[in-house]
Amino acid sequence: FWAAAVLGVSRGLMGDWDFLRGVYGFVLSVPDLAPNVGLFWYFFVEIFDHFKPFFLFIFQYHIAVYPLPLTMRFQHRPLFAAVMLLGIASVFKSYPSVADPAFYAPLLITFRAHLSGMRNLFELGQVVLFVSVLAPLFWHLWLVSGVGNANFYYALTLAYAISQVMILSEALLATARNER
Repeated sequence: FWAAAVLGVSRGLMGDWDFLRGVYGFVLSVPDLAPNVGLFWYFFVEIFDHFKPFFLFIFQYHIAVYPLPLTMRFQHRPLFAAVMLLGIASVFKSYPSVADPAFYAPLLITFRAHLSGMRNLFELGQVVLFVSVLAPLFWHLWLVSGVGNANFYYALTLAYAISQVMILSEALLATARNER
């Protein structure tokens, strides 16, 4: 109901439905390939243009796969499932920012009793710290100074995404082990 109301008000303010292309179409079609902490930009710079629609579908479909299995598995823990979905969305969305994990990570800490069985948390925290320190440096070396390389920056974004996925996987496994 609320989504329809917001869309109706937006249509009333804008006068037509063209804003949908600017808001949702931009995120789904990924026209801006500026470097960010996400996985999309480098991949879509490197692939051939005639493969772009296929991989756009695969990348966008990838994030739509998770809600149903997670909500079915953790139906008695809906808040935990919601936090996991926020984390997955922050890793796999087309234009992520560093603030996305800052939204789900404090919520994840609220499940401290269930997550006490997480393994490798220290190492994953070190990887996140390592990437957080080196990413601005590599970005500056590549885009400002011109002495770096896109591959170095993308390697850091890959390490960042892998560490986020591993943290989410550890949280899921620890909660599943705790339920037994």
